[in-house]
Amino acid sequence: MKLPLEKNLVFPLDIDSTPHLYYSSFFSWLYKKKLTLLLSFLDSGKPGRVLEVGCGAGVALKELSIKSVEVLAIDVHPHLENVKEMLRKEGITNVCLLGHDIFSAVINAGQGFDFIFTSSVLEHIPQSRLYSGIKNMHGALNADAYLLAGFPLKSSLMDALFSLYEKCLRKFKKDAYKFTLKDDHPSGQDEIIPAIEKYFTIEQEKFLFPVWPKLYICLKCKKRSPNES
Repeated sequence: MKLPLEKNLVFPLDIDSTPHLYYSSFFSWLYKKKLTLLLSFLDSGKPGRVLEVGCGAGVALKELSIKSVEVLAIDVHPHLENVKEMLRKEGITNVCLLGHDIFSAVINAGQGFDFIFTSSVLEHIPQSRLYSGIKNMHGALNADAYLLAGFPLKSSLMDALFSLYEKCLRKFKKDAYKFTLKDDHPSGQDEIIPAIEKYFTIEQEKFLFPVWPKLYICLKCKKRSPNES
């Protein structure tokens, strides 16, 4: 898996501190592995158009640009110019950026998409907005297209790990985003999976780790026709 050079990720820590964990000595394997699992769903063939929902600092965009003909990356944060600068430095030319909240409004981007890719986003969305957002994703896809979604599984172990992460950030990264488990991860598998299954058929699951403790799940979900939803 190819990531942008860390020096090219000029992104405010107080908005999102996680991009730099892909390059850290302690967390890098874990973060790269979960992203690799989700990206592996694209390895069966080169898709046409990919929509990334919640691109953040753009960590996944280099690999998505390689595996796709065209990528549209959307997010609600006000620093897309930073991401654009990263794309320029990396020489990535088949990725476009757009400020858009798909959980609030449909996206009008011309022709439909063959895949929607969303990594570590859905857990941040409260249940009240999940169904409308996933419905909007369903509408943005071509027939027989796929939603690829990865998110942490809620468990006592994961709660403990995120609580540790929260305490470490406060101690060692004073300028980092003030993450709290309660506010930043309102949704887990019990909220996310039923919302997905209303509009998609889950065809494949991959886990980090495949046996206990299962920390993170990656789903390949096929779009159902409107009369099946």
